[in-house]
Amino acid sequence: MLKVLIGASVVVAVGAFAIYWMTSMPGNPVPTEPAGVLPDEAELADELRSIVEHLAVRIGPRSMQRPEQLERARRYLAARLTEQGYEIRELAYGISGAQAPAVNIEARRSEAKGQLLLVGAHYDSVGDHCPGANDNASGVAALIALAKRLRDISARTPIRFVAFTNEEPPFFQTPLQGSVRYVDA
Repeated sequence: MLKVLIGASVVVAVGAFAIYWMTSMPGNPVPTEPAGVLPDEAELADELRSIVEHLAVRIGPRSMQRPEQLERARRYLAARLTEQGYEIRELAYGISGAQAPAVNIEARRSEAKGQLLLVGAHYDSVGDHCPGANDNASGVAALIALAKRLRDISARTPIRFVAFTNEEPPFFQTPLQGSVRYVDA
């Protein structure tokens, strides 16, 4: 009986040591503080939040069923891009039965030659009930933030920032989808 007890104790001790050895870190841990948020990152986060809140909260749902809100969003985006020194070109197209035309917004700074870089996002939201914070005010916020940060580069490189409309059903994957109309123009 004593041999069994000693054997079991050895097995438990070896098992405990093995678990400790496999799960402990060698050496002494180095105490570190989180890096925190850099000032530029905090500024960018505030900028992105402000744009998303403006579109999703102050303006709200943006669709052809809510033409007034869609128009307010269009004016807001055009103004934000104009503030950054971009030339705005509005590409409107009609939709049968709609109260207002659909308008894609293109921002450019120069007619530089070379490979074109196109940055796009859509500013409409689903139906007349959805504020569209993550679909797609967040994409538009990123587009505006990129336009701001690339404005000097875009004077030398052909970059177009385009905010599309009518990317949601019933226009999605039809010839009336804003990005399709932009490419076909």
